[in-house]
Order: sequence, then C-alpha cells, then structure tokens
Amino acid sequence: MQKPDASLVAGYGKWRDEFERHVKSGEKGIKILAPAPYKIKKDVAKTDPDTGQPIIGADGKPVTEQQEVTIPAFKVVSVFDVSQTEGKELPDIAVDALTGNVEQYEDFWRALKLTSHVPVTLEKIDGSAHGYYDLAEKRIAIDDGMSELQTIKTAIHEIAHAKLHDIDLNAPEQAERPDRSTREVQAESVAYTVCQHFGLDTSDYSFGYVAGWSSGRDIKELKASLETIRTAASELISEIEGHFAELQAQHTAEQEQAAAQDVPENTFSIYQLKDGDATRDLRFEPLEQVKAAGLRVDRENYELVYTAPLSDTDTLEDIFVRFNMDRPQDFTGHSLSMSDVIVLHRGEQETAHYLDRGGYTEVPEFFQPEQAAEQEAQVDAPPAERPLTELQKQAVEIAKQYEALSMQEKIVVIAQAFGCTSGTIETSPCTGKWRGTSDISLRFDNGSSLFLGNHMTRQAKTKKVQQELVDSALVRYNP
Repeated sequence: MQKPDASLVAGYGKWRDEFERHVKSGEKGIKILAPAPYKIKKDVAKTDPDTGQPIIGADGKPVTEQQEVTIPAFKVVSVFDVSQTEGKELPDIAVDALTGNVEQYEDFWRALKLTSHVPVTLEKIDGSAHGYYDLAEKRIAIDDGMSELQTIKTAIHEIAHAKLHDIDLNAPEQAERPDRSTREVQAESVAYTVCQHFGLDTSDYSFGYVAGWSSGRDIKELKASLETIRTAASELISEIEGHFAELQAQHTAEQEQAAAQDVPENTFSIYQLKDGDATRDLRFEPLEQVKAAGLRVDRENYELVYTAPLSDTDTLEDIFVRFNMDRPQDFTGHSLSMSDVIVLHRGEQETAHYLDRGGYTEVPEFFQPEQAAEQEAQVDAPPAERPLTELQKQAVEIAKQYEALSMQEKIVVIAQAFGCTSGTIETSPCTGKWRGTSDISLRFDNGSSLFLGNHMTRQAKTKKVQQELVDSALVRYNP
C-alpha cells in the first residue's frame, strides 16, 4: 500500500520550485508511471498532398523520406502527496477540472471521433463524472459544457478504455481484464501521453488522478502496464495524426475549390511554406540561393493561406504593402516575406510570383513542378543569362544611386519616402507556429513601422541579413 489518502501530488522539484514547499524528512515517494518519449529517424512513404496517396518513383516503388518520429515510452517516477510536504500554504489542494482552449479544436474533436471504434457523443452527465464508456451499448459519452482541454483529454481517456478494456457482456465466459485501479491508471496514462504529444499539458489533472488510482500498487505491478500504455498511446497518436492530416487536406481542397468557383474572375492567392524539416532550407531564402542549392519552388511545399478579389489596378507591390502595413483581419498567415508566392488569376491567365530580394520573380514551375524538373535534368550547361526586365533595370539603377550610403543613411532615405526624418531597425521574436523566427521592421520617428521580412532568429540579428532587407526596401521606397 503506497498512500491511499493521497489528494494532490507533484515531484520533489516541483514542490520546491513552484509551490515553495519541501518534502519532509523520511517521507517515501509514491511510484507512478510517467512518459519518457524518445525520438528516432524513420523512413516513411512520401504522400501526394492533394490525394493523400503514396508517390511512386520511376522504379515503381513508393518514394520515401526521412522523418523524425516520437516513440512513446514510460518510466517509474516518484511523486509526493501534499501531506508529505511542508512550507507555504496552498489555497486549494483539490484536483480541479482542466481549463483552457485547444488550437484547431473542431478538427481535433472530429479526428478523435474518427479514431474511436465506437460512437462518441457530447451529452449532459449527472454527477461528477466527466465521461464514461458504456460496455452494453458500446458507446462513449462525454460531459457537455466542459473546457476544450478537459473535453479532449476525457475523450482520449474513454477511447483508451474502449480500446484496452472492452468485453462482450453476452459472452458465456468473460475474457480476463485488469482490475478497476489498473484500468484507470492505464487509460489516464495513455490520455496524458497522447495529449503531451500534441502539446496539451494535462499534468495538473492527470498526475493526481493516476496517483489516486495507483494507491496500493507496487513497482512490479506498475511496470507490467508500461508496454500496454506505450503501445496504445503510439497507435492512438498515429491514428489521430492520420485523421487530422486528412481533415487538413480536405480543408485545403475545399478552400482551393472555393477559390476556383466562388470568387470573382480576377483574384490573387497567397501561398506560404508548410511547417516542417522538408521546407527548412527554403524558408525566407532568395530564389537565387534556392536554385543554387538544387531546390525548386514546388507547389507541394506550400499551402494556400489567403484568396481575395484582384482589381484591375492592383499590383504585386500593392498586395505587399497591404499585407504588411494594414493586414486584413481574416488573414491568418504571417506577414509577407521572402519565399512566399503570390498567384495572380486574371481571366484565364494565371501567373506565380516569388517574393524575392528586391521584388518579385515569376516562377512558372510553381504550377508544373514535374515538367520543370525534367527540363532542369536535360540541361547540361549553365543557362545563358536572361535579359533584365524594365522593372529589374530600374531596381539596379536605384540601387546604384544609394550604393555608397551606410545602412543607417539608407534607412533615413526610406523614412523620407513615408514623410519621416529617421528610423531604426528592430527585430521581434515570433510565437506559436513561427517560434524560432523573428520579424524585422523599421520603426520611424512618427511611431509607424514598416515590415521588412522574417528570418530565423539567429540570422535576423545579423548585419548581413538586415543590410539585404534594407537594400530591398530601398528599391521599393525612396523619394
């Protein structure tokens, strides 16, 4: 028997650092199972972003790519109940329901319902239960009205019960299954692990729940559940990710279909690189460097983030200014930066333009990546230099005029184009899906600012990157 009266548990360090309490001398820890995931490199089949089907190579075999995969694992750790500690008074030691919202909650909820092998419904449940799995009716009920985080966590808990502990009540002989305490420890441990994988922290609830149900279990009994929990969590994570990816692909297809059917004849569309290691070497890079690295501006690396009507007078420069100076409220992408692609639809004509250093460069290969790849493969010698367009010639002349100026002097020139007299360059770290990058802007003396671009945080603060962005802005904005 470990500690059957445990009510609120935490690790030794957490009591000390977060609650200003310390474990009393001679107290013995309560052994529970805690996730200890590790990552491995794994070759997986590359899928078509539009159909979701494996891409077949010239040899007739699926094309593979290496991805980093997180493998759920567990270890036995020690926690201590509040009664085993002393120090600063706690205002409340109850295990309260989780609070907080979940990013893309609707899709997450739909993915869970698709993952579950039995129906999942929201309904009002009398009493204190947050949810239950009905063995007789083979269905899961989740209490309606809880927070998004509590709802998601409870749904995974009950799906784990249905997966691990289901029995046929009409069978003449019942199959063996763990006792109630073990079932609850397994289900909550699976729920905690799956939530952690998707960035949802349920430790405040799960640790107390597991500690309560693991009372009386010794280490040998807890370790016996490790493989069951690991396997179940891994399978659920794979299924949820698969359904979530299908839902995202469905949204993209619907969005593109709407863009083709329901918007006016003339439109513009903004494409930005997808997250992940596959696009790391493309993000915020000039087109010249992308091609020098043997890479291409490939449609499958991008996602459609915005579509809107295009007037007869709208230019690429107008779009750049609008989405960096006065972004529409329904635009959810990041500020327009190098490596973004703007597609202009005018009647039957469609052109793709790469936001490059000093302006835009047309990239027809964005629409026909396979054809472009074949053409590149047939080229044995470097291509002859193409003549500059009139716009590019103007950019060269403007750059020459200010070539001898220092970066700060160039900033003053840009400021004058906006009716100001001076400005400073600033970097601002991004959060959420753009964590690890920083926005780079000019702050003018009248309080207004001009977005220059976005770069990886380490590079954003270097003089080289800032100089390139200021030079690019100077071509656009000068007296």
